[in-house]
Amino acid sequence: MKEDENTCLIQSCPHNWLFQRLDGVIRHGGAGTTVTGLYAGKPTAVVPFFWDQDLWGHAIAEKSISFDLLLVRNIEESIEMLLRESGRQKAARFQTMIYQDNGIIKIINVFCENLRISEM
Repeated sequence: MKEDENTCLIQSCPHNWLFQRLDGVIRHGGAGTTVTGLYAGKPTAVVPFFWDQDLWGHAIAEKSISFDLLLVRNIEESIEMLLRESGRQKAARFQTMIYQDNGIIKIINVFCENLRISEM
């Protein structure tokens, strides 16, 4: 693949930095990129190719915060959907819900409650 006016090739880049600068995210759908994309508040589509990616793609599509799994035959339609105002609004609303949920504290509490210190 060659770089041109529509393509920027990079070797490595933190997803949390990159996703904030995009209009939409088409990605493989692993747990890490799923969470990072949702935190960035960007419309998203998933192209799964391994293990849990299909699960994450369906999970976010069911919550109407993403578009169903991207297939080669509808890549143009998926890109158009990512750029629509309704998609941006859905993603922004979900981002707000994430930030208001305080999920990190909940996860830490569940972890600590289930930590079996006596068995260590």
